[in-house]
Amino acid sequence: MRKLIAVALVGLAAGAAHAGDDFDVLRERWQVRLAGSPGLDRKDPAVRAQLQAIGEAGRKAMAALTPGTGPVLWADIADFDNPKGLLASATVTTNARRIEDMALAWATPGSPLYRDAALAAAVSASLDRFVRHHYRQGRAAFGNWWNWQIGTPLTVLDVLALMDGALAPELKRRALDAVNWYVPDPRFKTRDDGSLNRNYLETGANLLDKALVAILSGMLDKDGARIALGRDAIGPSLEFVERGDGFYRDSSFIQHGYIA
Repeated sequence: MRKLIAVALVGLAAGAAHAGDDFDVLRERWQVRLAGSPGLDRKDPAVRAQLQAIGEAGRKAMAALTPGTGPVLWADIADFDNPKGLLASATVTTNARRIEDMALAWATPGSPLYRDAALAAAVSASLDRFVRHHYRQGRAAFGNWWNWQIGTPLTVLDVLALMDGALAPELKRRALDAVNWYVPDPRFKTRDDGSLNRNYLETGANLLDKALVAILSGMLDKDGARIALGRDAIGPSLEFVERGDGFYRDSSFIQHGYIA
């Protein structure tokens, strides 16, 4: 679903470079996608239950956050000590999603912790530790590439969109620099050292996810060229193919070489 929304956002992206307000429109639309529209009936029992669940997830994350400025944010998801293991790279994404739990509880109207000052401080402090110790510009990736180039950046960008205006500009800058370092060009796989592997073209869902990374980071950074890079990367994924990943003329779709 988020890929389809990205395509809708791209319709605005072409004109985003000429006026800062256009970037803000994109961000506001993405915030609605994440936290719900103003017209949502928040008295509906099902909606109210969901809002309570969002608030509870944020409260639990804030309560369990370890004090200080060290690398361990939450004791139950702290397997950062095995740089050759896939689990350790997944832990990076899992920590980012815990931060997002708090950001969503803060930014969602109707949440019990909506605009809670203590929660905003917890998001800021945890994101600062996260991009200082685990996901930062220049830090070599390890384990599963997906966590560095798709799972973590998409989550970090959602946090930045949700917390817009509540984070220090310097912290936002470091987070965006990290995303752009791991995903400099969505069309290609990035090596662990941050360089592009131009012999490895992204395809299918991976390409669309990384295009969304570029679009959202450009949106938040008010960088029209970055948005255009993501927009233009989408095109090849919509063309018919006769072999490998992509859409076929019989309406079938293949990803990862052979998976329908």
